[in-house]
Amino acid sequence: MDDIQKKLSPSQYLIDAVANSELLIVYAAEHGLDIQKEHLKVVIEAKEAYENDAWNKEIEIEFWIVYKNLSRLAHPISIDSLKAAQETFIKQPNFFQRLIKKKRRTTLTHRSVRFYTLFAIASMISMLSIYIYFFIGTLRLDAISDSKKKMTEMETRLGELQIIIGTDQSNKSALLEKEKLENEFIEEDMKKASNIKLLEEWIVLFRYIITFETSKKETSPDAEPMATSPAMRFIDNSIGVIQEAQNYVLILGLYILPLFFGLLGGITYVLRDLVTQTKKLIFSKETNINYTLRILLGTLAGLAVGLFWGDIKSQNQLEVLESLGPLVVAFLAGLLVEYVFNGIEQWVSALINRSLEPKTEKTEKSEKTEKTE
Repeated sequence: MDDIQKKLSPSQYLIDAVANSELLIVYAAEHGLDIQKEHLKVVIEAKEAYENDAWNKEIEIEFWIVYKNLSRLAHPISIDSLKAAQETFIKQPNFFQRLIKKKRRTTLTHRSVRFYTLFAIASMISMLSIYIYFFIGTLRLDAISDSKKKMTEMETRLGELQIIIGTDQSNKSALLEKEKLENEFIEEDMKKASNIKLLEEWIVLFRYIITFETSKKETSPDAEPMATSPAMRFIDNSIGVIQEAQNYVLILGLYILPLFFGLLGGITYVLRDLVTQTKKLIFSKETNINYTLRILLGTLAGLAVGLFWGDIKSQNQLEVLESLGPLVVAFLAGLLVEYVFNGIEQWVSALINRSLEPKTEKTEKSEKTEKTE
């Protein structure tokens, strides 16, 4: 009976804790932390007891107390973060690892840094490509709008000159100005037509991404009125191209790009925090989970900014956000997503509390007066 009380079979948790205690001691010794001699003796005795199958109750009690003190000494460093910074042996190497005779796997921290770096580069390239495409479309639309504005002003001035020339045919300055304006009007019209043509080519890529169609479907001759002239068909086609391009620019500017900018904000936060985590040796497996959720929340925050941008602009109290634009706000929302959602929760709770507040004295008095009447 005494032998049964003295000897215990250690569990797997206890065996792992003995190995982890040595890892904590190594870290403390390498970083100059003060380790008590009694703690070292207890760890060594626990290791000997396990190897010699002499584990008992007293040794286990003393070991867990020392293990707690060692963990407190190394805080905020943990066992998981120390293991994440260590290389591991490859138990079952794949074909490539056998080919290059690789026996040790790189640290979890190194692999995570490489993954988030490549992910950030890929996201930035994708976002930059979409933004350049969006910028080209807006540039073409702005050029067409400017041409229309200039042509309207020229038409007004030409009408005025026509009246002046009609009353005075010898007015050479008016004739010269009219001729000059007519030439400028033709040039501006050609410029507008070329921008519409370029805009139609710009639409093709977006249409191919959405519907996998490289060209616009042509309507059958029976669908068009016979009296429609080529000039009217050109005008109708130009209006259709401009309206379709405006829709695509709206989709890119308010939905797709804010999502990517929110993603970029989330990645920026992760990379900044990753520097601190790796420098202080506190990166662990749980950190990867937190980073994944953080990036997803940043993306959702950016998308929410695009979806509710119309409501944000309508709020007079948010003039600063309106001046920044949806893309900048989406990036800030992805970078500071905790503050964004905390602010939304406080705003919603304030609305709920306001709706549940008791009636004021004024409303009570008005109800009393209504009853008396």
